[in-house]
Amino acid sequence: MQKEDVLAFLVKNKLVPNEPMTIQQVAVGAASYNFIITLQNRRIFCKLLKNKSEEKINRLIANLTAFEQTSFSPKILSPVFKFNGMNGILIEYKDGHALDADDFSTETCQSLVQAYHIFDECPASIYPFLLPMLDLPSLKEEVVLKLKKQKAFFIHKWCLKKISSFFESIPDEQLAEKTKWIKVIHGDLHAKNLLFSGKKLSSFLDLEELRFGYPTEDWCRLMLCATERLILPFHRRLFLRHQIKTFQSLLDFSKEEWALGYYSFLLVKILKLMSKSGKMTFWKSIKFMMFINLLNQEVFHR
Repeated sequence: MQKEDVLAFLVKNKLVPNEPMTIQQVAVGAASYNFIITLQNRRIFCKLLKNKSEEKINRLIANLTAFEQTSFSPKILSPVFKFNGMNGILIEYKDGHALDADDFSTETCQSLVQAYHIFDECPASIYPFLLPMLDLPSLKEEVVLKLKKQKAFFIHKWCLKKISSFFESIPDEQLAEKTKWIKVIHGDLHAKNLLFSGKKLSSFLDLEELRFGYPTEDWCRLMLCATERLILPFHRRLFLRHQIKTFQSLLDFSKEEWALGYYSFLLVKILKLMSKSGKMTFWKSIKFMMFINLLNQEVFHR
């Protein structure tokens, strides 16, 4: 992907003005290429979705449109265009910084919790575009089956067995759908998908993952993904203890809701780890086993 080709295409098709500008490629996601275009007096975010399906781009447009009046979502600046077989769109660029583990202060958490209410008040017009609700018992069965079918030796085999046993120990009735707790959730709430200006939330990013689910899954994902940025185990434990305490003081969820969000997050995470090859490599299995061992000591349903 040559960024100059992208810029030339946008100028030729009059999607951006023909004036001096620069283009910078930023994080390449699993499903998209992302660029920042700097013009004389503003910046524009260009997103190219790798998936050729029209469904994902339609979902992104619907979700951005639904929330653009809230100030927590960037505005759409162009119609959908085609570039090298991909769907592209230009979006308002919003300044801000992603949260690092050190930035999880009480003030930033309060700002995020207050802004998250936009999902509680999600307009019914985007319901047809939302991703489906997860079937957690089926996901659990799929994960256990994949782990048991995988061929491995020695320590790797032992790790896979421990992880499989962990998921098997979760009662199906605990994963059964709890309708009263289901709401619209972000679906991929982690530090890279949040922009902060100082201690105030500026914007939610990657709204194409919106779906029905349990809000506690979002909060668990945010906290638990943040621990992965910390190298030392005792730092992870201290961070997690503090964040669990902070978010539990700000959010009115029962212990059962926290447990459901925790299990939802882990099932989605391990399936993503196995998504490309269908297997858990040795190092991924070691890391995941250490992860759940940490969580079992500190986690929300304790």
